[in-house]
Amino acid sequence: MEVCLRCCFKKYRLRYELKQKLSLNPASLTLHNCQFEDDGAIITADWLSDPNTICSSLHLTKNGIGNIGAIALAEALSYNINLTELHLGDNAIGPGGASAIAEALKDNTTLTYLNLGDNMIGDEGAIALVGALEHNTTISHFFVGENQMGKEGAVALAEGLKKTSTLIAIYLNRNGICFAGDAAYSEITKESTALISLYLNRNGMGSGDGGDPQAMAAGGASGMADLSAGGEADGAGGAIKESNMLTALTYLYLRDDNVEKLIDFV
Repeated sequence: MEVCLRCCFKKYRLRYELKQKLSLNPASLTLHNCQFEDDGAIITADWLSDPNTICSSLHLTKNGIGNIGAIALAEALSYNINLTELHLGDNAIGPGGASAIAEALKDNTTLTYLNLGDNMIGDEGAIALVGALEHNTTISHFFVGENQMGKEGAVALAEGLKKTSTLIAIYLNRNGICFAGDAAYSEITKESTALISLYLNRNGMGSGDGGDPQAMAAGGASGMADLSAGGEADGAGGAIKESNMLTALTYLYLRDDNVEKLIDFV
């Protein structure tokens, strides 16, 4: 009973402190690692739905937010007209939460920066987000790294990237993509007219797991001003190559992938 009461008191205390911070109506708010879980996300969502809320930048990383909290925040995005940055990285929203946010993004016209990294959204969540990107006209920076995607989600995102006209940077690092979607991503380097930075680092690319490194490199050779593998100068860590800039794509990040196989073809 004592342990239970302590937990209840802690949750009550967290909710109280959260409401106190929100009552200040800040223009920018960082609530990192507060661990208020779905209860806190719901309270924050109610605050975001208030037309008097002026917050434009909200950081809710590492708070144990799950599917229920993500759905509440997604609903708030349908009403809020001031938020431009939302950081939800390192939570547990899952594919259901990602799908709810995707639906909200179809109508939202203010959000430009969205971080959903490390949320276990998987292929299902990635595919839902693709549909949102095709409708959304404001998202410019999109973080979906470390989300346990497979080939299906990676390829779907690649196809979506070719259709968006506003997205300039996408982070797909640590998704175990390997070269399952190499052909699809090579097409981005040829066709994308908006994307500037593509982060595919730490995906096991060039590992020989059934993919062809020539596909990515061949596309990049004609589509990038700089091919940067982690920002290092030369050798196994990376290289910078000059070429004719036929598309907007300028930076391709492949740090800790088997980049030697890629660089040889650039």
